Amino acid sequence: MSTEDKLLQAAAAIVERRDYVLPSVAEIAREAGVTRPTVYAYFDTNLDVFAAAVARVRDRVLAIQEGADITSATATFRSTLVAMLDVYVEHCGLLAVLAEQARNDEQMRVLWHDIHDRSIRRHARFIDRLAESGQARPAASGLIIAEAVNGISTRFAYLVVEDPRRREELTDELIALHGALVGLPADDVAGT
Repeated sequence: MSTEDKLLQAAAAIVERRDYVLPSVAEIAREAGVTRPTVYAYFDTNLDVFAAAVARVRDRVLAIQEGADITSATATFRSTLVAMLDVYVEHCGLLAVLAEQARNDEQMRVLWHDIHDRSIRRHARFIDRLAESGQARPAASGLIIAEAVNGISTRFAYLVVEDPRRREELTDELIALHGALVGLPADDVAGT
């Protein structure tokens, strides 16, 4: 593992472990087993380390959509919703700190929008294409459904973090709710 990877993993681990607080450079160095000058050789500030860690989460979120199971609309939704929920669970702390940092920092705001808006727009376009082709009868616009499902997924992630035994139940409920909102035939949603 590269030193940069160690630093990013260290920053993420600290955030996830301790009340979602942005770690200092000294804490990142200690967690990664390197010196502070080593951190500064790669990043100018602790916020830069955090931004790079979050950028990796963003890239993972976008890769999930690009690598979706496309054998059917339901398979596409199932594969992406499950993987996205897992990412939200794994990075709950990072995403919470990102939301807080985005309120006052433009770089963080851009990352926050990259993670949420890009994936939501892709999701919405897919729903709209299904509706246009007659494969779905959405209860609302694709954008509204994608926004709602993103919010529900975020909430479900916190519930899974609190009680990991609920992951399967909440995943199934998320998929069923999404299928109903998109207007996919009930047999399609239940059959996967």
